[in-house]
Amino acid sequence: MNGVFITGLGAQVVLLVGIVGTVVNDSFSFWPPGDRDWRFWTYWTASTIFTGSVLTLTILNRGTLAMPLWIRYIGAIVLVVSVVFTAVSAYYIRTATLGLEGQLYTGGAYRYTRNPQYVGFIGIAVGLIATAAAKLLVPLLALCIVWLWIHPRPEEAWLAEQYGSEYEEYCERVPRFVDGRTFRRLLKDVGDKS
Repeated sequence: MNGVFITGLGAQVVLLVGIVGTVVNDSFSFWPPGDRDWRFWTYWTASTIFTGSVLTLTILNRGTLAMPLWIRYIGAIVLVVSVVFTAVSAYYIRTATLGLEGQLYTGGAYRYTRNPQYVGFIGIAVGLIATAAAKLLVPLLALCIVWLWIHPRPEEAWLAEQYGSEYEEYCERVPRFVDGRTFRRLLKDVGDKS
């Protein structure tokens, strides 16, 4: 089990170093790759290894963290809602979600947050920690949440370069993650449909 943890941690460190390197060094670009080059394959290999490690630890290490049953149930609800939200968000942008060039999509969940998949992944991480109650998941997923918080920053410069003023106007209307605009727009849209 420790080997799975170390493997997942190593993969997460590769991803975090790549993202931080892109943010702090103008001459280094790890994400988004734009093409299917070494960056694309490194990113997606490390992501797959990390995800496999998390799933394995969810099964093998579950129940090792003292967690009240009611919190585990709430975590399960957060987990399911987050998985569905993330899957639906990714469906609409397909290629662009891989870090490859595509069209700017501003509909669906992207009306409320510029990064619905990252919001969903954070929900998945929190839901998994609560539901699985696995000690080894806590540091892995805490590091993952930090990575997800940093992750949009290099994408934003790339998207501004790809889509120019269209993207800049979108950024003015829609928050990076979630804020008051998210809830106001959501309430307005729900009210308009009633």
